[in-house]
Amino acid sequence: MSGGQPKVRRVRRPRRAGRAGLRALATAFGVLPASFAHADVAELSRRAEWTDWHADPVLLLTLTLAAWTYVRGLARYWLLGGREIGPWHAAAFAGGLASIALALLSPVDAASDQLAAAHMVQHMLLAAVAAPLVVLGAPGLVCLWGLPDASRRDLARIWTRLRLRRLPWSHWRSPRTGWLLFALTLWAWHLPALYSAAVRTPAVHDLQHLSFFGAGCLYWRSLLDPVSRFRLSGSAAALSLFGTTLHSTILGAFMTLAPVPWYGDFEGRTGWWGLTPLEDQQLAGLIMWMPACVPYLLAAAVLLGRSLSRESPAVSMPMRPALRGGSG
Repeated sequence: MSGGQPKVRRVRRPRRAGRAGLRALATAFGVLPASFAHADVAELSRRAEWTDWHADPVLLLTLTLAAWTYVRGLARYWLLGGREIGPWHAAAFAGGLASIALALLSPVDAASDQLAAAHMVQHMLLAAVAAPLVVLGAPGLVCLWGLPDASRRDLARIWTRLRLRRLPWSHWRSPRTGWLLFALTLWAWHLPALYSAAVRTPAVHDLQHLSFFGAGCLYWRSLLDPVSRFRLSGSAAALSLFGTTLHSTILGAFMTLAPVPWYGDFEGRTGWWGLTPLEDQQLAGLIMWMPACVPYLLAAAVLLGRSLSRESPAVSMPMRPALRGGSG
């Protein structure tokens, strides 16, 4: 798009009945401001602005429940003498939840309907910022302590039955699986067909967000989880992070150097930002090529430095006592 303003048009994203109903109910009871009640309407009649925050009741409820369970579990964990999960782990978990909110509730989400570059920022926030911060908080252990005793006993019975069936859990929890799944997720969702499906279909878009965050958590668990038995050593972790940086850099370079735009869904939208679709894609590729690799490089440097200085301390309160429902 060479000049002038793009033709004004208004495109509405199909509403999801469940979320629309929750928003209507929340707005009726004054829980949400009226201006936040239209989160599923993609405003393409104007450029997204920094004021375009929205409140998704489902996501807000999920984040609130996660924070409440974590705080409750951490208080109990500390009361029973646990010390390996400290305040800085809790701060990391809080930062992870805040990063999820920033990616999905802030103007970044509004701009992601208009720019592939904003879409890239959203994905990197979920996979390379929110996921490692959440993993650092050891939510599996802490949130387990936050559940009622009856719920933990039920989980213990389910876990015992699954272990008796000798299912190959170790393969899914292995660092190799996490690395491959994360790489596959990153590359697959940037294929034009899947990418366009995510832009056009809200349910597929939600699946895309969930897979980036879920695969990110599985990958970072083998690097940062303070209570994981499958955590890599410092040198192995640095090598894993280098491999992730390498393949994501290659993908970013492909996007930046492509002679034609891959994603036609942003045609007619990027003009609000003074960009052609190809320039928008090149910016998205540059974001993946350089800034998005910073978290991996920083993590590699920290983990390698720690492995050279001292060994990580052993965990004195693993998950198994929490599953038993005991008090110590």
